[in-house]
This record gives sequence, C-alpha cells and structure tokens, in this order.
Amino acid sequence: MVCPFVPRSVRGVTFALLSPVIMLACESPGLPFEELEPLDPETLPPVVRSFAFTQGLNPLRAYEELLSEPARGVLFFSLAWGPPLDCPSGCYYESAFGIAQEERVGWISFTPYGLSDPLTAGGVFDIAATDEYLVDPNLLIRLRAVDGGLYGNYRLLLSCDADVPEATLRHIADTIAVDGWPLLARALLEHPAVLTSVEILRVLTALQGMQYSSVRTRAQEVLDAIDQGLAPPPIDPAGLPVCAASDSA
Repeated sequence: MVCPFVPRSVRGVTFALLSPVIMLACESPGLPFEELEPLDPETLPPVVRSFAFTQGLNPLRAYEELLSEPARGVLFFSLAWGPPLDCPSGCYYESAFGIAQEERVGWISFTPYGLSDPLTAGGVFDIAATDEYLVDPNLLIRLRAVDGGLYGNYRLLLSCDADVPEATLRHIADTIAVDGWPLLARALLEHPAVLTSVEILRVLTALQGMQYSSVRTRAQEVLDAIDQGLAPPPIDPAGLPVCAASDSA
C-alpha cells in the first residue's frame, strides 16, 4: 500500500520565516513514500510558465492558484520545484509565493533551503506607484483569509517597497497588534514614509510585549527626532536591515 500525498501550504503568520512550503504528508507512518511527479509546464498560466522558465525552475513540482482576479489582471500563486528533500521521512520542495499583474510577474517570498535563490537572482515583484489595487488594504484583508503565509509575506513585501503609500503602511502597522511578527515591525521602521509619519510611529510605540522592545525604542527615537526637527537617528549598525534582500524599490 502506498501512502497518498497531497500538496499543502504551511500556514500561519507568526513564524520567523513564512513560506509556502509544499510538503507531502503521510497519514500512515512507515508506509512507502512517493515523490511528486514533475509538473507539465503547459498546465500553468502562460505568464507564470514564462516566468518559471526565465527563473530556471526545474523540474516544476506543484502549482497552486491562491487568488485570481481576471478583471484586474491579478494572480497570486505558489510554485514548488527541484529535487525532493528529506525523503522518505517526508518529501518537501523548494517553493515560493508569486504575483502576476498583467504581464508583470515576480516573487513575494521563497523557502530558504539554499539550493537556489530566486530572490537574490532577481525577480522580486516591484510595486509601482500606479498599482492602486495591489496596495489596497481591502486586498490584504482578502489575502489574510486565503493563506496566512501569503498574507504575512505580502505585508513584508509592501513594507519594504518605497512606492507603497502611507495609508497602506498604517493599515499594516495596525495588523501587527493582532497578527504579530516583530520582523514586520522592524521592516516598517526602515520605510521612508514611516520615518516621517507620527501616526504610524505612535502605533509602533504602543506594541505590547518584550519581542517589540527594540521596535518601541526605535520608534520613540524617531518621534523624538521629529519633535526636535532633526533627521531620524541611524539604525543600529549591529542590527541587520530587514529589507536589504527583499527591497524591490
């Protein structure tokens, strides 16, 4: 008897690293494991198929359409590729969340297994100043209901893009008290619009818990600088910038 495998996304927005890990779980331990067969690229939407080819993802293993709005030309998706890892105890694959807006396609996040790195190789989706729908807080609310990992990573992508407006960043800041994630709060403190927004900075200074101690301190320092008409103090050189690898602005 062979254990049936079903691709699934690991969900949850409180993980330090959020990613659409495509895994194969067996309901009956000890039974033989099977790998996912390579996916026929022709089954993918043309814009995703072309992007996967340019990114050198081989072989493709799984594709999932997470949110599609044809009238707006918007598609959120996940892809898995490469050789199976950690078999036979439980096969999983390199994977990533992506977004397509008409003919523009790019990554939102990927799993850091070290076999390939599509983000450092280029291909992060670049939010444009004209992308009004992609920065609409109502879209974030929809994504939260679709997939926790996608929602968390998309919030981080927006927080690291200089073209995202203050109103969207304020919404993201408000979500932290509910959904958590100190890394996201730190990313906001690197955004130029946040460094001049008293409203957002006050939201960040009000975050509760020891995990936000450094965030509260940094936000208060920036508020004090604004009150004194000074430039924001530099980020502690001992702390690594959150957006260094993912900023597409």
